[in-house]
Amino acid sequence: MSEIYETPNAVNMTYQNGDQDYAEYDIEEQNYVNYETENVNVNYETAPQNVNVVRDKPVSSSHDNNQGSKYATRKLVLGITIGFTITTLLLLVLNGFALGKIIQFENLQNTNSDGKRVEQQTVNPTMDITVPTINYTNETSSDKCSDLYSGFKWDNTCYWAEIDIPSDTNLTTARQICSERRSKLSDIYSKAHYDMAVSYLRSKIPGNQTYTQAWTNMRRGSDGQAKLSDGTQVSYQNNGTEASQWAIANVTQSYVYILVDRNITKSDQGMGAGWSSTNLQGALCQT
Repeated sequence: MSEIYETPNAVNMTYQNGDQDYAEYDIEEQNYVNYETENVNVNYETAPQNVNVVRDKPVSSSHDNNQGSKYATRKLVLGITIGFTITTLLLLVLNGFALGKIIQFENLQNTNSDGKRVEQQTVNPTMDITVPTINYTNETSSDKCSDLYSGFKWDNTCYWAEIDIPSDTNLTTARQICSERRSKLSDIYSKAHYDMAVSYLRSKIPGNQTYTQAWTNMRRGSDGQAKLSDGTQVSYQNNGTEASQWAIANVTQSYVYILVDRNITKSDQGMGAGWSSTNLQGALCQT
């Protein structure tokens, strides 16, 4: 056998029977390999006796290039496969580490200061949600009464007034003024209540006026006594001194209003009685 000659990329192999074959040198296999048949043809250290390797120049042809491309593609696929496998293994390791940290954190959350595990309580996802609403009932707070109505509070009820100039508020209009703000015309239940209402109405007198009048929900009985809206007699009654306003008022003048003068010493102020069509300056309402 002649001396084995290793070319940069390929050799022509001449067999004793005269046949020729082609092979590329595979560094990893340490062999000359024919990639068409996948057979190792020559080991450059111990060549078979029936193979004569002759010195030849590197083969440069389309056949060589195709064989080289196949070899390069296989190497590329192998590299990609190995890289993908390594990446997958790293992701699995990282996921396992993260899961372990989460479990460790949950265990810490479920332990008390002594290191003992405690049962985790479940929060009811269907808890009731209370939506705040404006309270228009008799339990209106002082702050709400002042902020919402600019009124005053008496016995857990808010009282407020709307005073207009000119005097164009009859009884029907007065009731509408109150109802638009979920209120009604007011009753007066005691002397203390009356004094507070009068003081409040005096503060509502327009700047260019000396007095004001406001409708209430009370009535003047045929006996000359003031009645609450439920028909019971009032516990305190302060009639105006002008006889036509109360003492000798017509029987049909049965609807009670309050007259308040800016001068607190003036005698002609207090409760008066009018017709439902009488036009006054406003209304005293209660929630």
